[in-house]
Amino acid sequence: MKREEYEMKCRHGLAAITIAGSLFSTSAFAQSQGAGEPPELETVIVTATKREQSVQNVPIAVSAFSGESLADRGVADINNLQEVSPSLMINTANSTSNGGTIRIRGIGTIGNNIGLESAVGFFQDGAYRSRSGHALNELFDIQRVEVLRGPQGTLFGKNTSAGAISVYSKAPEFEFGGNLSASLGNLDYRRIEGVLTGPIAGDELAFRLSGAVTRRDGYMTELRTGQDINNKDRWALRGQLLWEPGDDFRARLIVDYLEKDERCCAASFAIVGPTGPVLRALGGTTTITDNGRTVGANRAPFDQVEDGGAVLDLEWRLGDATLTSISTYRHLDAHRGQDVDFTDVDLFQFSDTQESFESRSQELRLAGTRGSLDWLVGAYASSESIASRGRPLVTLGATGPSYFAILFGNPAVAGLLQPGNGVSASFNQKSTGWAVFTNNTWNISDAWYLNFGLRYTEESKKGGSVVNETGTAGIVDNNWPCALLPVPTFCGNAGYSLKRSDNNLTGTVKIGYKLSDDVNLYAGWSNGFKSGGFNLDPLAYKVSPTGNVIGDGREFGDETVDSFEAGLKSKWFDNRLALNIAVFHSTFKGFQVNNFTGTVFAVENMPEVVSRGVELESFLAVADGVFLNGGVTHTDATFTANTPITNATANLGGPTNLEGRQLTNAPRWQLSIGANIEKDLPFLDGWSYIANGNWMYRSDYNTGADLDPQKEQDAFSLLNLQVGLRSHDRRVDARLWINNVFDTDYKQFVLDSVLQTGSWHQTVSEPRTWGVTLRTEF
Repeated sequence: MKREEYEMKCRHGLAAITIAGSLFSTSAFAQSQGAGEPPELETVIVTATKREQSVQNVPIAVSAFSGESLADRGVADINNLQEVSPSLMINTANSTSNGGTIRIRGIGTIGNNIGLESAVGFFQDGAYRSRSGHALNELFDIQRVEVLRGPQGTLFGKNTSAGAISVYSKAPEFEFGGNLSASLGNLDYRRIEGVLTGPIAGDELAFRLSGAVTRRDGYMTELRTGQDINNKDRWALRGQLLWEPGDDFRARLIVDYLEKDERCCAASFAIVGPTGPVLRALGGTTTITDNGRTVGANRAPFDQVEDGGAVLDLEWRLGDATLTSISTYRHLDAHRGQDVDFTDVDLFQFSDTQESFESRSQELRLAGTRGSLDWLVGAYASSESIASRGRPLVTLGATGPSYFAILFGNPAVAGLLQPGNGVSASFNQKSTGWAVFTNNTWNISDAWYLNFGLRYTEESKKGGSVVNETGTAGIVDNNWPCALLPVPTFCGNAGYSLKRSDNNLTGTVKIGYKLSDDVNLYAGWSNGFKSGGFNLDPLAYKVSPTGNVIGDGREFGDETVDSFEAGLKSKWFDNRLALNIAVFHSTFKGFQVNNFTGTVFAVENMPEVVSRGVELESFLAVADGVFLNGGVTHTDATFTANTPITNATANLGGPTNLEGRQLTNAPRWQLSIGANIEKDLPFLDGWSYIANGNWMYRSDYNTGADLDPQKEQDAFSLLNLQVGLRSHDRRVDARLWINNVFDTDYKQFVLDSVLQTGSWHQTVSEPRTWGVTLRTEF
């Protein structure tokens, strides 16, 4: 198999590059356009449902972007994808390694509890990342990124209930070449990225080595010391080998490694409640700034990550069929800590948590064609081990006893508490799973086709925790926090060990009809499944805001979804305009919710959530070297009738259920408009000028997991721009760029302050950034 043919394959997505992926690759369009001919969009051949098709014939809502188009639009990491892909939203809370959340169509899983897997799956070259925070890394040397919307219940190695993001690295080449780029910007931003590729043994064995180093000062400032927080300090390497001994066999080995050592993440005051005077009486500062980028802390947070893995991708052609094997291994170690009260008063001492994740997976697929039937069968097996320990997890600080004495209006309370009293904890979980699946397309006629698939999945988990009090008090009931919060796992030096298993049959049925070569209609149903698990948090019992135990919250159930979707994919005006529309309605049962109430992380299954709406994407070749794209998504992601207010949504007040309330971080409207221009310079032969921009809009939404009305974020928009010069041989490429042109401030997440009733803390957006990038290819 030739490398060009291989790069078009879709390893774990349902489709490869869409027109969006090639829209900003001006050179690609030039190849499909002769002299004097009108501009047109390139016809992109993809492998949809693991088969080569035009993207306009794929019955799937998917957006994809080439690595070049992402670079042109200033997308340097996964977080920035939301600026170019409507329906996608990404947030970071208390940690990049464990506090990230990815949402598609308003649906996602808050990620700051390691017991929860993400509703949106993330795959890097076929390797599944089970937690969203593990995906929030740099993008470099990328072939394409795909965003698949809706449940992916049959073809993915791992079942996902809301969608998937797949990132594919560029493959080794059999000619020597490479590139080198360097960027400088404000906030002392520095980034170097390089690639080297070429043959090792003729046209059979090739290599590729790529890496990136990123440094940047933080954009938040600690009140007392002036130290910057939320900086970037990371580097990553990726090495590859591609072996093609003949036309019938191909092997690709990908090994990668990443390190982070950053002061992340800080939260500033959003609202100061009744405890504000108490904090000030103890010498604290409760300043609120307009942009929310001033924080209080006794010590800067830190987030240290080592993340590495390998993927072995093998493919055999066996006559009319193809056998594919994908083997993966990943290991991640994270060491993180922060001032858990988010103030410059020493209420609680610094937390210190170490986490490790180790996973393995094996997938086999056999695919072929028999008559009018394109068939595929496969099997998948995986295992994962998680270990976490907090030593300490949280303990009382020097002023903690005084704080509670003032708060409760009883000086005797201070005598019950001692600095250093608190909790250490360790958690563990082991999970295994396997699945068998099939996905097939029956080409009924030249116009009609039927896609159908099934998948049976079983997953088993064993996990729990050991929680111990710290301190020297001999009477448990007089130790913190037992005097204030009678939680069994705290006060009994308790823990738990549980087992659970889930199994589910998922499937899909879609019918398609080609009105013409340029217009394709499809409609169908699919469902998805996300297994249940354990609340790996020391407060694993349901606790009311007053500290009373109201139930056992150590375990939560699985999450399922049924989704109906219909769409139109079309090309117009001699292939100058592409217009794609999708209408969707997804019903989630047992929706997993995780909320910090100020005292406890409450993990619960909500009875029912519905996500429904419409998506539109359009791509237009305006003139030679001038291309536009636009996308808009309207989503109602709401709780349905008879969904009660629970501990996870206790701050709502008023109504007796959540009917009609929009989910957290789920704006009803998301828009994205982009433009790319590359034209020859009339006065300088062999050179082009480049200009591109991207504008993103979000309507208002609630940022709090408990949907408290005071945690609302107003509507806002962002604008990113680039201008530059590039030689036709690409030996020189110079860009000036500016992101968040109007320095728009917005809240990413608002949470209840730790044991500070009536107060809220917030994580906020990055400010305006600007700089220059120089790049050369050889």
